Amino acid sequence: MDKRWVLISVAMFVGLTFLPAGVSAQGSIGGQVLDTTGGVLPGVTVVASSPALIEGSRVGITDGQGVYLIPGLRPGDYTLEFELVGFTRLVRDGLSLAGNTALTISVALGVGTLEETVTVTGEAPIVDVQSTQRVQVLTQEVLEAVPTGRSLWAMSQSVVGAVSNYPDAGGTQGMHYPNISLRGANPGHNSIEIDGMVASTVDNGPQYFNSQLIEEAVYETSGFSAETSSGGLRVNMIPKDGGNTFDFSGFAAYADGAWQGNNLNSTLKGKGMKSITSVNKIWDFNPGLGGPVIRDKLWFFTSYRHWGMYRPIGGSFYDDGSQSVDDNRIQSGLVRLTMQVTENVKASIYYDRMDKFRSNDTASGIDPETAGRQWKSPNYSTQQAKITATPSNRVLFEVGFNAVFQHWWATMKPGL
Repeated sequence: MDKRWVLISVAMFVGLTFLPAGVSAQGSIGGQVLDTTGGVLPGVTVVASSPALIEGSRVGITDGQGVYLIPGLRPGDYTLEFELVGFTRLVRDGLSLAGNTALTISVALGVGTLEETVTVTGEAPIVDVQSTQRVQVLTQEVLEAVPTGRSLWAMSQSVVGAVSNYPDAGGTQGMHYPNISLRGANPGHNSIEIDGMVASTVDNGPQYFNSQLIEEAVYETSGFSAETSSGGLRVNMIPKDGGNTFDFSGFAAYADGAWQGNNLNSTLKGKGMKSITSVNKIWDFNPGLGGPVIRDKLWFFTSYRHWGMYRPIGGSFYDDGSQSVDDNRIQSGLVRLTMQVTENVKASIYYDRMDKFRSNDTASGIDPETAGRQWKSPNYSTQQAKITATPSNRVLFEVGFNAVFQHWWATMKPGL
């Protein structure tokens, strides 16, 4: 008799937040502006410019103490311009802002004319003095360079203090959920987020994700802000928005079983071992495209991913004597739209639909003819909508909705 399991896991988050920028899901730049004698300079216009901003730039004004703060900034490379009538205009470039971090850039302006400009080029400070968070940022370049299965849990292996119950080597475990533990904490304490909104399932398990979506993956391991209720690993995926130019990105990988070694020697065969668990093939095809729908107003990003793995199971054989194969494959299609509604208001929507199929779920020593299962997923999907506003350079306002669906079922293989 067929057996059927159905799990529908829906994780929803609706947030209405009036918070200082340090608590925001994204980054901020702040500091103090003085004159050359050490006196504070109120009323200085500070402009943060970056290709990462759909509006191109964002403005802050120093207060009575000469302090400025520009919150809600996306990760990317920034240029700061400081300008006040009667003082030399100062430009600070070469600043790299990572997600969930706060850069402190303090400067001193000299007396001059409006025609004078001083440009300072240098690396951004590597120490975030605005918070006590312990953050490790994995950029898109790192994610593509590290030989893992490009899954959220496989990438966690690169984080100091995070341990997987079965490590992923080159994608061999990329289709299954391991438990990621931070310094021995229960994996149920982990928090998975997209753009600062919870994207875990009701059992706190991770969802499958299209890796092209991720601009940066920010892993927090200590010093969590008040918006995080648990003490495990916090992962925030900063999504791509597109841009004012059409950009193509992509990833493709393939591994054949002939490239893998075999340690099944005569000693093991003499003890009755006839086969080992290995890899028949692994593949991952993941193109992405982003660009403007309306320049400086509406951007899009879309991606398709098809990845999978065929893994022969050691000690498991079909009736004809061939080794059983655990085959997995997943397809994903996503689209994300980002709109600059006004100068200080941005809105975004995102939808990612998955289709997973696993035709032979079995294990070593198990007869696949009598104990094999098939898995299908009528609905694996993630959807999100969010509005972000910065009514002043001291206040960040966010409201959003996020839903994660996991609807899947498993039956015994036909004929069992």
